[in-house]
Amino acid sequence: MSGSESRRDAGLLTASRIALLGLWFSLLTGCAELVVRGIEHFALHRYIYLSRQIIWMTPAADVLLFLPFVLAGILLLRMAPAVVTVRGVTVLLGLVAAMSLLALQPWMAWWAMLPLAVGIAISAGRAAVAWPDRVRRFQQRSAVAMGTAIGMLAIAVGVTSAMAERRHLSAAPSAPAGAPNVLLIVWDAVRASDLSLYGYPRPTSPNLEALAREGTTFDRAMSTGPYTLPGHAGLFTARWPHEMRASWLIPMEAGFPTLAEVLGRRGYRTGAFAANHVYVTWEQGLMRGFSRAQDYTLSPGELLRSSALLKWLMGFDRVRSLLGWYDIPGRRPASDIRRSFLRWLDEDSGRPFFAFLNVFDAHDPYLPPAPFDSLFAAPGFADARGRRAARALAVADAYRLDPGQVAVLHGLYDGAIASIDRDLGTLLADLQARGVAQNTLIILCSDHGEEFGEHRSFGHGADLYEPVVHVPLVLVMPGRIPAGRRVGAVVSLRDLPATVTDLLGRGADSAAFAGRSLSRFWQPQGDSAGDTVLTEVDKLPRGVRAWLPVNRGNVRSIIAWPYQLISTAGQLELYNLAQDSGERHDLARLPEQQGQRDALLAALQRRRRDAVPSKR
Repeated sequence: MSGSESRRDAGLLTASRIALLGLWFSLLTGCAELVVRGIEHFALHRYIYLSRQIIWMTPAADVLLFLPFVLAGILLLRMAPAVVTVRGVTVLLGLVAAMSLLALQPWMAWWAMLPLAVGIAISAGRAAVAWPDRVRRFQQRSAVAMGTAIGMLAIAVGVTSAMAERRHLSAAPSAPAGAPNVLLIVWDAVRASDLSLYGYPRPTSPNLEALAREGTTFDRAMSTGPYTLPGHAGLFTARWPHEMRASWLIPMEAGFPTLAEVLGRRGYRTGAFAANHVYVTWEQGLMRGFSRAQDYTLSPGELLRSSALLKWLMGFDRVRSLLGWYDIPGRRPASDIRRSFLRWLDEDSGRPFFAFLNVFDAHDPYLPPAPFDSLFAAPGFADARGRRAARALAVADAYRLDPGQVAVLHGLYDGAIASIDRDLGTLLADLQARGVAQNTLIILCSDHGEEFGEHRSFGHGADLYEPVVHVPLVLVMPGRIPAGRRVGAVVSLRDLPATVTDLLGRGADSAAFAGRSLSRFWQPQGDSAGDTVLTEVDKLPRGVRAWLPVNRGNVRSIIAWPYQLISTAGQLELYNLAQDSGERHDLARLPEQQGQRDALLAALQRRRRDAVPSKR
């Protein structure tokens, strides 16, 4: 066929040719996204917030993304074959591919992406017409090559993961006879003040209250930081945030042993089941030491967010409103975390276990399932229409809401807490049915709290006031921890690793963790005095609201009951928490409080100066 004939026939299409174009563009888009993600993670050391399984999930998601366009092209070809051409189909699919790759750039607005994508697509269409045979052969061969490479990499990732778990278990020694299990449950973003366990008037935590009656409740437990990474890092390593490299965009390094590593070396089977896909994943270092580290799982939502364009589109409120889907794609509910844990538990009963469950349902956006979405609904928001309106508020900018709307938002948050409390009751019943509850140390806490307009802040991570650092803490261990006891002293979550190793029998692990065992509060010769505790957060890399403390500089706090001192870029605040639990009256400038302020500031500086250096 001559060149002119070839170009003339390039406008004719078949269904198989459209299918080949769709497959080629989807695989090319998926591979290009993987290359960009790989550069971001391995070369630029940035979080990509995606599963390791993107090796196959991203191409698969892009195949689904292109599928409607392919089917529409085939249908139109049958109905009006004269209007469907190689150039037209190539331009359309090239536009989708270009938009997908441009969506990887978070700084680029849609109105800048679109003309650039159109230009790229038109160029692709011209190439398809200019060299039709060459382009077709290249697409056929490269589609096979890309598909083969993706399949081999996917198999390699799966095999490597399975072998790593087997090696971890085979290398572990035998556990001591009768060693108790450890179950650590973290209710992500649940503040203590919204739990009926701590006197909140709404019945948000009846199952937690029942659990607390079997153990000891700490009324003034403080997290080490106001958001997930420093909060979890503290309770895993017993280190203050300034002792570690664990901040907004910096993962927790391997400088200090984690609780999972220490218990793994004692013969424990270790499993982590996390729903927080922002900071509790394979990227941030918090999964270190767990033989089974389950963060992302295969689900329609997770598959959707594996495609850059689909994930980008779901970031628009109008798109989510149109679809009626406001939740985070791929978010795992508490019930899914519970079932995953129980399946893992049932796989092997020969070893004691250390399991960590991160429950994310009460994290924003607050979207509890029915009937909890209307359990604490404001007037006018209890019917179907009101519930839909409330769901829209859950994804709105909280800083733009009026007080009535904030109350609706707060009701959704409390409903989400009640929903995970119900799941807690189911989990405890499942443990009882399996006969493992009597030999299990159960710890329930939160990594940080939440704010609803207090101190002009919403959410968490912006400051160190009590709503975001005061967290629940309940410890239960039949025969080892007294039942029905409440401790009013101030304690820090950093004491949990030392507490666990103490209750299990320290032995060779006596020096593994800093902090002091909380068992001192019920032992006859124990010291029941509260601690002087720190909470810290680094300056936000990209601030958006100038008045928030975290946008002005690093924020440091020290609490020596009843006083709390907060230092933000050299500016000091002092509060008496016993008299002013809402932290509304700053005492730092009062002459009669100068001695207390200076003493706390000196203690803060001394504690930071005496910090154990990070092992890098």
